[in-house]
Amino acid sequence: GKIEAGEIPQGALARELLEELGIETGTLSPFLQITHDYGDKSVLLDAWVVVDYKGTARGREGQPLAWVWPSELEGYPYPAANAALIDALVKAR
Repeated sequence: GKIEAGEIPQGALARELLEELGIETGTLSPFLQITHDYGDKSVLLDAWVVVDYKGTARGREGQPLAWVWPSELEGYPYPAANAALIDALVKAR
């Protein structure tokens, strides 16, 4: 998701997880920031670790949901900007 005007990253993360997965975040911890240039636009991925949460995660917007290890993401489609994030998650595990 994207940060809305006036939001801080933690607030945007909490809002997006509630909207999309139906979970309420507890403790958050910064993980890393990655900038990716697509040519026509540049994006900043501000990744956080959700240490704990309340609720049961479910795809609230019709999206499929699966829990997988970062090393198993190879077969899943994802935006190019996510490649460096996935590499960092694999190394962190």
